[in-house]
Amino acid sequence: MTTTLIVGLGNHGLKPMRHSVGGLVVDSLVSALGLHWRVEGKCIGYVCETHNDKEDRFVLLKPRLLMNINGRSISKAAQLYQASPENVFLIHDELDYSVGKVSIKNGGSANGHNGVKSAMNCLNSNVMKRLRFGIGRSTSCDVTSYVLSDFDGPEMPLVLNTVDYCVDLIVKRFEFVTIAEKLEREQKDDRTKG
Repeated sequence: MTTTLIVGLGNHGLKPMRHSVGGLVVDSLVSALGLHWRVEGKCIGYVCETHNDKEDRFVLLKPRLLMNINGRSISKAAQLYQASPENVFLIHDELDYSVGKVSIKNGGSANGHNGVKSAMNCLNSNVMKRLRFGIGRSTSCDVTSYVLSDFDGPEMPLVLNTVDYCVDLIVKRFEFVTIAEKLEREQKDDRTKG
C-alpha cells in the first residue's frame, strides 16, 4: 500500500500571514474530513491519518517548524510513514499568482520559495506535486515583509473562498469522503432501513 503525504507549509507559531496559507488549507481539509491533529515528535509536526474509499493511505502533516526549515519535518514524516517523494503533495503560497488563483504543479523548481527548497533539499528530489495558492505580490514593500504580513480585510472573503476551493480540489483529487458526505450516507442508509 502506498502512502501519500499531504503537507501544508507555513511558519509554525507565528501570527497569521500570507506565507502560512498552506497550513490554513490543510487545517480546513482536516476539519472537512472530520479528523483531528495529534503531535508527532518524530517528525516535528502535527499529523493525522486517513484512507479513502479505495483504502489508499494518507498522512496529513503540518510542520511545527519555521517555513525555511519545513523540509526537516517533511523528510522525517516521509521516512516514518514510508512516503516516497513522488507521493508528497505540498500546499504553499505563490507570489507570482494573484490572490485567489490556484494551480497544481507536478515537480520542477522551487521558483524561489524557501519552504519548497527546504523540502527538495531534505528529500533530495524535486518531483513533489504542489498546490500553489496565490497570495499576490506587493509593489510597496519587500518580498519578506509582504509574505510575513496577513491578508488585508478586503482580501479575506476571496482567501476563504479559495481555501474552500482548494479543499474541494484535494478531496476530489484523492477521492476522500468528507464528514458531510459520511453523514449523508448514514442518513440514506437509515432511510432505506426504515
